[in-house]
Amino acid sequence: MLIPLVVVPDCQEHYDNVKKIRDLVNVNDVECVSESSDIKMILTEQGRQGAQSTHPCIFGDGKPPFTNGCKLLTVGDLRRAVER
Repeated sequence: MLIPLVVVPDCQEHYDNVKKIRDLVNVNDVECVSESSDIKMILTEQGRQGAQSTHPCIFGDGKPPFTNGCKLLTVGDLRRAVER
């Protein structure tokens, strides 16, 4: 079982920093049966705004109270978010 924990003082939690940490630990080469992340981490990995943003849905552009459905994200949407 591998549970990576990272504490980096004075470091913002956004895509570039999370990517650097993941690359340094080389976690992509670790075989795993399942992976679990919280919503904030998933949004960060997607290069999107945090869970307190207007559209905190990890699957699309949904917003609370999540009763009206949403436009699902595409790979292109995520690529553009990361490039911003």
